[in-house]
Amino acid sequence: MARINGEDYILSFGVENSNEFQQLHSLKVNDKIIVRSHSVSYAPKYSYPIVSGDYVERDSIIIYKRAPRKGGC
Repeated sequence: MARINGEDYILSFGVENSNEFQQLHSLKVNDKIIVRSHSVSYAPKYSYPIVSGDYVERDSIIIYKRAPRKGGC
């Protein structure tokens, strides 16, 4: 969960890989981060919008960057 400009969102980062997610696990409550996303979606079973994270930065350090899709455009 994340609060962005006073609104609550669920953050989604795709399939969990040990290397990519290691630094995301270090995040704590009230950490200030920068999130870049390619989409926001809604699911009927969740009461919050879902943000698909592509990039996360904390203290000017990139802690997550989504790998580009293989074989796509």
